[in-house]
Amino acid sequence: MPCKLLLVGFEGFSKYWPNPAETLVGRLDGLQAGGCIVEAKTIPVSLQAVKQLAGSLEGYQAIMGVGLAPTARRPRLELAAVNLVDYSEPRGGEARLTPIVEDAPLTLPTGLPYREIIQACRSKGLPLDPGASIGTYMCNALAYTLHLHSQKTGVPAGFIHIPPDTATAMRLNMRNYTPTWILEETLKCIIHTLALLT
Repeated sequence: MPCKLLLVGFEGFSKYWPNPAETLVGRLDGLQAGGCIVEAKTIPVSLQAVKQLAGSLEGYQAIMGVGLAPTARRPRLELAAVNLVDYSEPRGGEARLTPIVEDAPLTLPTGLPYREIIQACRSKGLPLDPGASIGTYMCNALAYTLHLHSQKTGVPAGFIHIPPDTATAMRLNMRNYTPTWILEETLKCIIHTLALLT
C-alpha cells in the first residue's frame, strides 16, 4: 500500500480571495516526500465541510490542515484545539458554544510530532513557531477533527496556521506577511519530516 499524506487547505473567505492556504496546498499536490506522495484537498470555510471531511480521512499515513491566520507574522504549528465553535459571520451564519463532536473531550493535543517538526524546520532557517491560541472558528474545527482522528487511529495529524503571503499582503496593504516561497518551503519541511517519521 503506497504511503499517502493528506494536505487540507481552506478556500477563500471574507476578503481573502484567493486564500493563501488554498494556493499553497494546491501547489504541493503530488509532491514526493521520501516514499510518500502528497494528496491535496481544499474545502469551504464551513462547519458542514469540516464534518464531511471527517468521514474521508482513512487511508492516509499522516494528515495536515492548513489555514490562514490574518494577523499572524509567522507560521504556527497549533498544539491544541477545543471541541466547540463560537462565531458570527457577516452574512448571518452563527454558532454559539456549539460542540464540533458530541460526547468528545473538550480539548485535544495535536497528533503531529511537533518537537521534531519545529526543530527540523528551524535547523533549516525556516520560520515555525508552536501555537496555543487557535481560536473558535473553522481552523479550530478542522484542527480538532484532525486531533480526534489522530487520537483514535494513531495517525499523525494536526494543523498549521500561516500568515498572509506576499500577494495577499500587497493586495490588502498588510504589513504582517511571510514571503510565499518561505511559506512553501516551510510546508515542504513539515511534509518531509512527517514522511521520515511515518
